[in-house]
Parts: sequence; structure tokens; C-alpha cells
Amino acid sequence: MKSKTDTDSRPLLEIIQADSERMLNHTIEWSRVNTHSLNPDGIRRLSGMVSEAFAPLASRISSIELPDLIEIDSRGRQQHTPLAPCLAIQGPRRLHALRLLFMIHLDTVYPSDGGFDSVQRREGGILHGPGVADAKGGMAVIHQVLSAIEQSPLAARIEWQVFLNTDEELGSPGSMPLMPELARSADFGLLYEPALPDGSLIANRKGSGNFTLLIKGRAAHAGREFFAGRSAIHLAAQAVVQLAEMSSAANGTTINVGSIDGGGPVNVVADIAVVRFNARVRSLAAMHQVQSELQALTNQLNANDGFTAQLFGEFSSPPKLVDQKTAALLQLAQGCATTLGIPLELKDSGGVCDGNKLLAGGLPNIDTLGVRGRDIHSHNEIMWVDSLVERAQLSLLLVESLVRHKEERHA
Repeated sequence: MKSKTDTDSRPLLEIIQADSERMLNHTIEWSRVNTHSLNPDGIRRLSGMVSEAFAPLASRISSIELPDLIEIDSRGRQQHTPLAPCLAIQGPRRLHALRLLFMIHLDTVYPSDGGFDSVQRREGGILHGPGVADAKGGMAVIHQVLSAIEQSPLAARIEWQVFLNTDEELGSPGSMPLMPELARSADFGLLYEPALPDGSLIANRKGSGNFTLLIKGRAAHAGREFFAGRSAIHLAAQAVVQLAEMSSAANGTTINVGSIDGGGPVNVVADIAVVRFNARVRSLAAMHQVQSELQALTNQLNANDGFTAQLFGEFSSPPKLVDQKTAALLQLAQGCATTLGIPLELKDSGGVCDGNKLLAGGLPNIDTLGVRGRDIHSHNEIMWVDSLVERAQLSLLLVESLVRHKEERHA
């Protein structure tokens, strides 16, 4: 016997199936545009293409300017880099409707001169190319789901917005201040990061922060006045050892030093060293502990004669620990997957995304509703073409279920 959801949803599920080629074409066209986080021209070009696709569905499309990305260069100076504007797409206003935020990022990790710029279909129903899974395919899914909804009676029962940021692959430094308002503006968040290769959704996520430790010493001639100098590199080496000791397999805390800059000729005592690292934690308690240990390390470095140390950065993504509302949302998604006859497991991840920030702002969300892909952030990135329909149909049933649950609570 078919459930009420099966019967009500069939026309919409058929619309998605019938329009599968459009989803694929959008994914291919959008993936051919280089949208590295620091390629604002490419991101603006894609924003125009995406805006054109969403225009028939939207009541308003807006660009939201972001502040410059500020980083510390190898000489300890602040470097300002422009970021492309985010794209906000507002659906029709509908009073007393369920408010949904659909979200994913426009940017990718692939530099415009990196040589990975073509999209190819391969045997076995595979699409290979930059950002096909992370996350141009996800954008195509969002567009298809909303296109189907707006053709149906379901449209009158939801009010939707789409937010596409342009700096997620950098940790969302510019768009992060927008997250609290986005969280307040919706009842649920649906994010389209790629699913795991087997289709699983991610439940709990670690917290993450990017940091820069700037150490300044005193330059001197390495032969004549070595002991008059203060080597920033020597002190940085000691700091790196202490950072490594903060990692703990037992509690899941990791400190990864990604780069060390500074110094110059070997006959000069180095007066500058810049240490860049990422910290990841499983819990808020661990996050606070790492913050405390980093501040203690900075104070310790400053206590050395002739040195100064400054710590830049923060935990931009607190741990995403599934709360009661998010658990119910995930369970609802699993029920929808059962209706479609597809397995849908829940797994934890050490990775982070904007779902961390939205949940911290109080918005229950699922952040891996995008396509099934593999080898993201590498030149081997692929997505499985059939997952476009699969994930769009899953989202459609999830939206319908959320509407039905809202109406049952208020009946």
C-alpha cells in the first residue's frame, strides 16, 4: 500500500525526473566557470548565470557585498584581498508559510591557472570536473526543487530564500557575520554540500578555526652579532612543537601547521616568522580549552626577551553537535529516503561547513543534501549523474514532510 506522501508527491517527483537533463546541463555549464574563492570576476560571471536561471522563480535577487579578506603576509603585514559579492534570492512572500533557507557556496578551491578547467562525461554515469560535486551540482538541485515546487500547490505553503556565498572555501570570513540573521530568518536550513560517496548525510561535525601566529624578533649579522639578534624562526620552531603537542587522538583535537614563512639570507638572524595553522575540535569544551592554550602559548612567547608574538584568527565554525530539532530533521530525511527506496545513513565528520555556523545561530539544518560525489578538492573530483534526480527528489519529499508536520502541529 502506498503512503499518502507517495501519492501526493508523484507528480512533483515526475517533474524532477522529466527535467533531469536540465539539472545536468546547469551543472556542466556552471562548473565550466572558474569560481576560485579569490577569482571575483569568475564568481560574478557565475552569479549572473545563476541569477538568470532563478529569475522566473524569484521575487527579488540581490548582491551582498563582502568586506575584503584580511591575511597576514610573510613579513607580518596585513594584506587585503577583494571578495566577490554573495547572491541572495528571495522567493514570493507568503504569510504563515513554512520558512526555508536553501544554501550553498558559489566558490571552489581550484585556482584559475591550475589547469583543471574542463568538464567531461565518463562511462558509468560519471561527471568529472571542477566543482561538479562541491558544489555546482548542489546548486542545480536547489534550482530544480524550487522549480518543481513553484509549479505545485505546495508553493503556497512555503516561503523560501536561497543564499549563495562566495567565500565558504576560505572558512566564510566575509559572510560569517551574515549567518546569525540568516539563521533567524528561517525555520529550517537545507544546505547542499555534497553527500558522502554512499549518499550518507553528515550529522555531527567538528569545529574548526584558522589561526596565524606572528613572531617578531631582532635582526643581526649571523657572524658578527649572532647573540645580539633574536631569531623569530628559532622561537617559531619551539612554538610549532608546542602546537603539535596540543593534538590529541583521545579527544579528537587536532592542530595542523600548514605553513611557516619568514627569514631571508642565512647570514642574517631572522626577525620575522609567520606560522599558519588549523585547529579542529569535537566539543565546545575542547574549543575553549584550545583557545585558552593558544593564548597561554602567545603569552609565553611574549615573555622571551626581545620577542613579540601576536595571535590572529578564531574558531569560525563551532562544533556542530546535533540537537533535538536537528535530530528530528535528520530522521525525517531518512523516512523520505525510505519512501524513495534509497539507503540513507548518518555519519559524523571532521570537516566543517556553514551548517556549523547556522546551527550555532539556532537554525536546525541538514548540510549534505547535495549530489553524491568523490575526490572533492582534487583534480579527480566527480559526481554521479543519477544522484541529481535522487537528491532533488529527496529534498522535495523532505520539504513536503516539513510542511505537513507544521500544519499538523497547528491543526
